[in-house]
Amino acid sequence: MAIDQNALKKLLDLVGGDPEDLAEFIEDFLEIAPTLVADMQAGVTAQDWDKVRIAAHTLKSNAKDLGALDLSDLSKTLEAQCKAGDTDTSGALVDQIAQQSTADTAALAEIDPATI
Repeated sequence: MAIDQNALKKLLDLVGGDPEDLAEFIEDFLEIAPTLVADMQAGVTAQDWDKVRIAAHTLKSNAKDLGALDLSDLSKTLEAQCKAGDTDTSGALVDQIAQQSTADTAALAEIDPATI
């Protein structure tokens, strides 16, 4: 799924309709998403499921706000796995999240907030 334009419109409305403010949100996400994915990967390696859960929670919320709904859903699933202690497939899920994050950040980087 591509970036949900309706989510971006909603976020634009929440920031008072200023495309520059929306651009800042997008830029912040482009900076933080790779760090959160790296935190998840490090957490899986160390079996630090709290670290994985916190990073997944943060990515889930930010991705949803910016219309990266597939990324948000994957992160939500990972967060739930960590909470439940059901982490057998968490490493593979983090790999999926990394791929989706790369695709979604590339798509967001191409968006011109003035056209939302």
